[in-house]
Amino acid sequence: MKILARGAVMADELSVFEVVAARDDEDRLVLTFEGVLRVDNPYRHLWSFLEELGRILPERVFASIRMDFTRMRFANDNCFYVIMDIVDAVYLGVPGAPVTVRRGANEDWQQETLPVLLNLSEEANAARTTFEDIAVR
Repeated sequence: MKILARGAVMADELSVFEVVAARDDEDRLVLTFEGVLRVDNPYRHLWSFLEELGRILPERVFASIRMDFTRMRFANDNCFYVIMDIVDAVYLGVPGAPVTVRRGANEDWQQETLPVLLNLSEEANAARTTFEDIAVR
């Protein structure tokens, strides 16, 4: 896997949240969200990641997209907007590619909130998005 961009939220020199955009061997864009996103201003930490994502995605062609939220434990309301912006950058930067969203089958907040954050009320997004529910501990 080739890492294209990485963003992190740090607390006391430890990463509490990380998002990684990578290209795998199948020419798929893979976004992995991991940790807990619970800060007042996530843009302060993730703005450069968003800018990088917006710059590099239109320059590349991907066969498909996988967004993996199975290692993301929580996001508070303040952080929903930055997730929405990351998702928008992906949908706009890689038009038409099918999107698979991996989410925790037993994570209520992911089951309820991810369809909203992915803007699936928009027909174009809904038509190209499928969910894969994964049992997580």
